[in-house]
Amino acid sequence: MKEFLLLMMSIIMLHNVSAQSDSTGLAFSFNGYLKDLNTFSFPIQQQKSSYTQLLHNRMNLKWTSTRFNASLEWRNRFFWGDLPKQDPMLARHLENANEKIQFPIVWTRNKNSLLHTHLERAWIEVKQKRWSYKFGRQRINWGMNNSWNPNDIFNAYNLLDFDYEERSGVDGFRVSHVLGEMRTIEWAGAFLRGKEITTAIKYGFHTKGVDWQFLTGVYRSMITFGGGWQGSMGDWGFKGELQYFGSHQEQGSLFNGSMEVDRLTPNNGYLYASILFTEEGLKKTPAIWTDLSFQNSPLKLMPAQWNLLVGFRKEISPRFNASIGLIHAPFVDLWILYPSVNFSVITNVDLDLFLQSFFGESNDSFGVMGHTLFLRGKWSF
Repeated sequence: MKEFLLLMMSIIMLHNVSAQSDSTGLAFSFNGYLKDLNTFSFPIQQQKSSYTQLLHNRMNLKWTSTRFNASLEWRNRFFWGDLPKQDPMLARHLENANEKIQFPIVWTRNKNSLLHTHLERAWIEVKQKRWSYKFGRQRINWGMNNSWNPNDIFNAYNLLDFDYEERSGVDGFRVSHVLGEMRTIEWAGAFLRGKEITTAIKYGFHTKGVDWQFLTGVYRSMITFGGGWQGSMGDWGFKGELQYFGSHQEQGSLFNGSMEVDRLTPNNGYLYASILFTEEGLKKTPAIWTDLSFQNSPLKLMPAQWNLLVGFRKEISPRFNASIGLIHAPFVDLWILYPSVNFSVITNVDLDLFLQSFFGESNDSFGVMGHTLFLRGKWSF
């Protein structure tokens, strides 16, 4: 409790001095949020129901100027309740923290609670007329799609992890150069554990109403290359990404590809659909559904090889939004339904309700594999 009170005092003090600048034009800003997430998991194949609560705080410090930018961002999370190893929210956070060179601090009070602090971003950026250099812990996002991103070889993420909006980062560098009108080239690299490195060069340009990108490099000692596009067909947006990874030692070559369409509908609606092929994914129904892993990597973006997605979002009123998504893995016979509603209580305070329902075949019959209900309150400052 003492740590929590100190955290709240720090937030208030930093918030009071944010958005200031000096005579050199260097501006300082501070923002973040505090979230309370309640998770109710219902039985999955004879397992017990569980309840987990998470206090999630994020704080972002940024310095900006004409030629120099810097950022320092971290988050603090306090879990308590039922914390089984297979809990997807808890396992996802802690496993992702160990994927890269990270500096988390974990205090384990007992088997039913855990306090975790993690440095999320720590980078500096120097900008010139056509060049920019960025070093440190950052997010290198090369994806063009909204749902699945085969081109994002640095920061693959879980589509169902709604509580991690900023997504993970890497310790690395990024050098960007503007070649001309709507033409850029970028070189980036990330340092991973075990002296492994991912590095690649991306070339992007725009022609005839379509944005294109092509990239090539090395992912964990595997040669990789791919490309993506973003354009439109009438009223529909049309995007796609393709990525190939060359063979390395015992691991064979593999290919990932995704295409996506979307459009705005009358009365503030947004409709989208996507298809994903990830070669390392499952090709048939698993024997044990609880072993299904959503710990994604650039080599495996979903548990199943083929995945179809359709979704719809709508602003019902200025304070109320609703969405629904459906994922189907046809050869695995997996269905995931995930509706959500968002209500803006007052300025900077939101209340959200999420449901994730899994359906599949078990013991030669199709049925519900489990439901997880999330209730979240969020204060943004």
